[in-house]
This record gives sequence, C-alpha cells and structure tokens, in this order.
Amino acid sequence: MIGFSALGHMIRDGWPPLGSTFLARLAGAAVIGLGLAFITDWIVAGVLALAVLAGFYTDAKHGEANKGDWTAGIISGTTSLAPLAIVTACLAWSPWLALIVVVGVLKPIIWQLSWGLEPLRWRPWVPEWAEQVLEPTRIAALMWGAIVGAILLFVGVVHGHY
Repeated sequence: MIGFSALGHMIRDGWPPLGSTFLARLAGAAVIGLGLAFITDWIVAGVLALAVLAGFYTDAKHGEANKGDWTAGIISGTTSLAPLAIVTACLAWSPWLALIVVVGVLKPIIWQLSWGLEPLRWRPWVPEWAEQVLEPTRIAALMWGAIVGAILLFVGVVHGHY
C-alpha cells in the first residue's frame, strides 16, 4: 500500500507526464485505489481513492509549499489530507481518526528534506533519465505518498477499521 501511494503521488506530481493536471490526479488516485484494493474490498477502496482525488483538489497553497514556505506547507498538508481524514473517520465510525489531518504538519519538513537532496541529481553516476525523477518535487511526492499510504495501512490493517 505504501508503494502504491508513493507512486500515485508521484504520478499526481507529473511523472510520467500525462499531458494534463486532471489526468495526472485521476491516474494517481487510481493507482492508490488499486493499492487499497489489496487491503480492503473494492467499494471501500473506491471511496478512499475518491477521497484521495478530492485531496488532490483541496490541496491549498501547493505551489507555495513547493518553494519551501513553511506556513504554506502546513496549509497544503492539512488541506490535502482533510477529505481523506473525514472519509476515513466516517468509514471507521471513529471521529478520532479525523485527527490524521494533523499529520499534514509534516509536509513542510518533507519539502525541506527533498530540496536538501536536490544536489544528488547532478552526480556523474545518475543517468540523464533519472534526473527528472530525482527532482525535489518528485522526491517530496514520493515521501508524502509513503506517509499517506502508511496512514491508510495503519488505520485499515492494524486497527481493522475497513
């Protein structure tokens, strides 16, 4: 699940290029939904994938967060998790699960880490095709996707809520 979520977020971020933001968001949510289908039934997986898709649209301040603005990063993280937190809490009949939105405060830290890794792109051992994959926004998308996937896995499997 964590790998599917990381890949889905990377697709949403624009790699591989699909030609439109809408298509990237839709494909990213579909990949995450596929990962969810391995840990829950397909109806719940579909509902959660739609919540992830909604989060791709409610992600306020995404552009500013990409540039390292901490306040924008917190807003981006929490607003992108809000639909997923609400749907997860409703599916599990546990209002406390809505607090996963608080994990959004980690997003600015992830952006700072990804920009810190940026010099890796220019090492002689990195092939040209990999430079695009190693862009700071791609690294951040992978890390953020892994966190979202871990949340879904923890809530769904460990707590048996779905």
